[in-house]
Amino acid sequence: MGKFRTTVRIFLHRAIQGTVKCLTIKYQAGEWYAIFITEREAPSKPPLGAIPAERIRGADLGLERFMTLDNSWSAEYPRFLRRSEKNVKQLQRRLAHKNKNKKRGSKRWRQVCLSLARLHLHIERQREDYQNKLISELYRDNDALVLERLNVEGMLKNHSLAKSIADASFGRFIRKAMFKAEMLGKHFIPVDPWGTTQFCYNCLQWVPKELSDREHRCPNCDCGEELPRDVNSAKLIKRLGILRLRCPPSDGGSSLAEPSPLPSLRGMVRLGVEAGSRRS
Repeated sequence: MGKFRTTVRIFLHRAIQGTVKCLTIKYQAGEWYAIFITEREAPSKPPLGAIPAERIRGADLGLERFMTLDNSWSAEYPRFLRRSEKNVKQLQRRLAHKNKNKKRGSKRWRQVCLSLARLHLHIERQREDYQNKLISELYRDNDALVLERLNVEGMLKNHSLAKSIADASFGRFIRKAMFKAEMLGKHFIPVDPWGTTQFCYNCLQWVPKELSDREHRCPNCDCGEELPRDVNSAKLIKRLGILRLRCPPSDGGSSLAEPSPLPSLRGMVRLGVEAGSRRS
C-alpha cells in the first residue's frame, strides 16, 4: 500500500524558528491545530552576580490586584471566567436539560456541547494572551523576575476563593514565567512564600495581618514603614531574590530545575518576636 500524501493549508501566527523536530496535530472544540516542536540555540543569559538591583523585579500575586511589583506598579486581572460566567451557566443548563430528557447524543445536544467547549476555549485563550503579554513586558524591561513558588493546589482548598484563584491561574502564570525566561535569556528566581505577607521588607519585623488588612504599617520605632500590603510583599520577595544573586545555584541558574532550598525567610526571622519591639 503506497504512502498517502496531501497538502493542508495552515495559518501561521508566527514564523517557525529553529529546526523542526516534531509535529503534533490537535483537534479541539471543532478546530484543528498544528503544533511544531523546534530546536534552536538558547540565548545567552547575563551572569546572576552581574545583574544590578534596578534590573530585578519582585512581584506579588494576589486577587485584589493580579500582580504588584516592588516599584508599586500593579496590573488588574480582567477575571475572564467571571465575565463569561453567565453564558457558561446558560449553556450548562441547556446541556443538563437535554441530558435529563434523554436527548444525549442528538444533533442539538452535540451543538450545545460544541458551543460550551468553544466558550471555554475562548476564555482560555483570553487568559493565555493576557499572561503572555504581561510576562513579555516584564522581561523586556528587566533581567530577572522573582516570584513566589505558590502552592496553588493548597490554595484551592479555600472554597470561598477557589473560583477566583482558578480564574487567575497563578500556577500557569508561574510556569510561563519560568519557561519564557529560558526562551528570552532572562532569569526566573522562585522564592519560598512563607511569611512574605507578614513581615516588614525593611527591618524584617513580624507584622501580623488579616486577609482584609490592605495596608502595611511597621510598628518598629526604628523603621516605621507605611505602604500598601502588596507593595511591601513585592519588595520583600525582591529582597529574597537578591539573596540568590549572592548564592547562585550550582548550575548557574541555567536549568528549569527547582532550586533547593529556595530563598526563604525561615531562619532569617523569629515569628515569636512581639510586633513593635526593638530587635536586639
